Amino acid sequence: MYRSPLLITYGNFVFKYRDKLFPATLIVLLILFPPPAPDEGSGVDLISAVSSLVVALAGEMLRVLTVGLEYIKRGGLNKQVYASSLVTNGLFAHCRNPLYVGNVLIALGLLSIADRLALFLIGAVLTFITYIAIVAAEEDFLRRTFGAEFEAYCARVHRWLPDFHGFGATLKSMRFNWRRVALKESSSFYGWIVSAVLIEGVGIRFQPSLMMRPDALLFIGLFVAGTLAFVTIRILKQTRALEA
Repeated sequence: MYRSPLLITYGNFVFKYRDKLFPATLIVLLILFPPPAPDEGSGVDLISAVSSLVVALAGEMLRVLTVGLEYIKRGGLNKQVYASSLVTNGLFAHCRNPLYVGNVLIALGLLSIADRLALFLIGAVLTFITYIAIVAAEEDFLRRTFGAEFEAYCARVHRWLPDFHGFGATLKSMRFNWRRVALKESSSFYGWIVSAVLIEGVGIRFQPSLMMRPDALLFIGLFVAGTLAFVTIRILKQTRALEA
């Protein structure tokens, strides 16, 4: 399946425009599947919100581990798939696509915040198909570029399911770079936090009377904390007090 020319072509297209396609898709889904009339809610809303955030945070933790151990530029070159070397260290020794696995978990967490089954199912299918296509496009490039070296890497490391056997040894053999995490990951981290808050706001239609609901307060607190952290990192970056 991953060698399908059609899938590879779609993957290259999505790779080029993904920064616009993903937000646009989420907006369209929220428009097509509007929330029911909001009510005062109950403890179920808080449980659902916490569960959604746990999934998203699990994805973010996977990204943090990946970037902190071995950074890989997944933006390509001129918005096209590109790699100057085959990265197989750090978390890439346990999963070939840990950043994308993290992205999928974040997307599933965001979709579940909307609390609409049809929106979640359609969004989840689109997410899976899109990342499968992106990986197909990347594998096509890596296979043509690195040949036998890439094939050997594929033979020993899973494409999607992380294998944490020997992960302790990986951690001991490498230095975790917190500065790089702060510099490289802060924007994407803050981006999905803002998305989560907006999705929650759409759900309660930003009604003042509902802003004191436990789940709404949770997202407000997350937004405030995330904003303070993001602004602090930006200031430190601009003053060169924080460098990788």
